[in-house]
Amino acid sequence: SLRRKQALVIPPAEPPSTVAPHLQETPADTPMPDTEVSEITGKINDIGKLEAHVHYEFRGDEELLLRSVFRRVPQANWQRVVENVNSGLGGDITNLKVSDPAATREAFTMSYDVSKVNFLDWSKKKTEIALPLVQFNLPDVDADDTDADADPMKLGPKAEYSYNIQLQLPSKYTGHAPLAFSLKRDYAEYLATYKIDGGVFTAGRKLTLHQDELPVSRASDYESFRRAVGADLSQRLSVESAVAGTP
Repeated sequence: SLRRKQALVIPPAEPPSTVAPHLQETPADTPMPDTEVSEITGKINDIGKLEAHVHYEFRGDEELLLRSVFRRVPQANWQRVVENVNSGLGGDITNLKVSDPAATREAFTMSYDVSKVNFLDWSKKKTEIALPLVQFNLPDVDADDTDADADPMKLGPKAEYSYNIQLQLPSKYTGHAPLAFSLKRDYAEYLATYKIDGGVFTAGRKLTLHQDELPVSRASDYESFRRAVGADLSQRLSVESAVAGTP
């Protein structure tokens, strides 16, 4: 990262400047808030095939990375880039739309439709479904490092990550939503909501990082927070049918 680093500032030669070249610390934060929004709307049919629309919106570090990638890769190969983003789900991608990588005044967005066979195993009475395309990530730390002189733990940029999904379940299936969960610290907070209404499962997960680093004395508390968030991210949607193997 180039944040909080000493950089050499050289004033322009024309017009002449009274300011001499000097070292200056780079800003600690990004020019705009770091945000990542993921939205998925889909439907599972009676034989377990998922048809969904996926939309992403990025600002900050991830935006910079993606803009760089899409500017470097020929547009004819953008489909392959998005297939890599979608690799956690898989399936066939169509109707791909990517915003202009050079239009930096607006958030970087991409959306597509995805079709995935056997997303739900209809041959079983009960199936556990992992929520697709969740990309939250909290860095590991060494909770046993108590050296008072150690550098602060780097958590990444101050950021807000949100994930929302709406999924229409097959009519013959009954769904059981995961338990809602929330956890708050001064440096970060996490909220997860889940519900099923009229055969439609909806979920929202939101992770907010208020600080980009912590003293090593907070390592144990942070590790507890990270594990609790990880436990919720591993919760699954449970669906069951009265009779197995009858699509």
